[in-house]
Amino acid sequence: MPNKITKRLTGIPFILGGLLIMVLGVESGTLECHRKESIQVVCQFTYSNLFGEKISSIATGELKGAEVKTRKRNHRIVILTKKETIPLINSYTMGKNGKVNKVSRINDFINNPEQMSLTIRQDNRWFGFLFGVIFIVGGICAILGIT
Repeated sequence: MPNKITKRLTGIPFILGGLLIMVLGVESGTLECHRKESIQVVCQFTYSNLFGEKISSIATGELKGAEVKTRKRNHRIVILTKKETIPLINSYTMGKNGKVNKVSRINDFINNPEQMSLTIRQDNRWFGFLFGVIFIVGGICAILGIT
């Protein structure tokens, strides 16, 4: 039977795991596209996490489409360009239907020259923050001996 110190030390991995979840899982991505003429599409991609924000441009004619990538039961949106695939966010998360809807909106925009703009946003900040806090609180409870 584990003693009190061993039980309390089990809280440390939970706290570290919670911090890791918060660092890696708190992220958002935004794709904004505008059509200058019926054939010229200019897009800006913004990715942000706890370390800052990265903004990159997708040159005219480079955007090919989007698709949902699946890993086990989790999914993420990837933007397809002529040169690379860009994940909207790095994390794979549950909820395929919402992602399929966003991918359809991106592909419809590319194929519809009459649609002048598009903004797609995926925000996982609350998800990562919530799970991180749950793990941290669980770890603190274990350290304090609260059951």
